Amino acid sequence: MSKESRAKYYEKAFDRLEKTGKHTWNWAAFFGGFSWMGYRKIYLLEMVFSFICGILYVLSWTGMCLSFMGRISVPWGVFLTLFVLLFLVKRIGLGRYGNSLYYWTVKKRISRGYHLLNEYRPTSIVAIICPIILWIADALSNEIQLDKLNDNEVSAETIHAYLDPNKKNHWTVKTANVLVFVLWLFAVIFVISVDDLNNVDKLSIVCG
Repeated sequence: MSKESRAKYYEKAFDRLEKTGKHTWNWAAFFGGFSWMGYRKIYLLEMVFSFICGILYVLSWTGMCLSFMGRISVPWGVFLTLFVLLFLVKRIGLGRYGNSLYYWTVKKRISRGYHLLNEYRPTSIVAIICPIILWIADALSNEIQLDKLNDNEVSAETIHAYLDPNKKNHWTVKTANVLVFVLWLFAVIFVISVDDLNNVDKLSIVCG
């Protein structure tokens, strides 16, 4: 599906939601999970949901490990069931209500004039990795570009303007993209270096 086709899909989904209040299933949100939210720049909700689910995942995993080691009497299957249920609830919830969350975000952005920006893309692959940096960059981009204009009413035209996939990013967002990539690259190099050092230490112990 092309970018233009995806934009048309959301325009139709938003129109149906506005006119009938009926939700439409979103397979991209279902399979993508929080990565889909980051890609669609639903920054705040992504960070909040990721934080909450992260804590619940850690608690479930910790409980399962403690049960395996005999530290607690609760069967490990209980924690595994909670882990799987959390995963399914997250995915099904996003599949069912993802378009509604996105529509709410788009309306908020249109009310602030994002659809008027000449250099603003409605999606970001980098935001999947580090949404908070892209959130700040988008806010700065908005303040730099946007003159006080009045066409902030949510309509089919403004939604179409916001979802335009052919727009380029502002330099602040481009800089943030490079920053996230560099941080990610350093993190990968660091992990590989630490792993190599551990392997060297193990080899030294064996040889010694």
